[in-house]
Amino acid sequence: SLDKTPLNVEEVFDPSLMREKHTDYYFQAMLYSVIIRDSRKYNAKGCEVSPALLFIQHTGADGYDPTLCMGKEKITDIKMYAEEFRFNIRALINEIYSKEVPFEPTADNSNCAFCPYKQLCGS
Repeated sequence: SLDKTPLNVEEVFDPSLMREKHTDYYFQAMLYSVIIRDSRKYNAKGCEVSPALLFIQHTGADGYDPTLCMGKEKITDIKMYAEEFRFNIRALINEIYSKEVPFEPTADNSNCAFCPYKQLCGS
């Protein structure tokens, strides 16, 4: 449903929307799509690349389409979001490596329930 779809690239980078809008899935699919879209090796002709998530349990439904949407719009080519995605990923990486921004565990401990790093963090 539309309320579970990120409205823009900025929402894809918002960790508070991970459960509600599956922004982690969007992030991963969009990252791979940007990489393939720009690849001379795997996309020498510069073909359009649409990020998609295939959920096997839904594939039998009439009209099923695994292509991701941004708001109401189907992402027919990641190129339309690639520049903004790259900008946001650079900002995220800069924040991760910034000595001025201290690393702090999540304030929402429910995020820890399924975290594979829970043992390392001690939350």
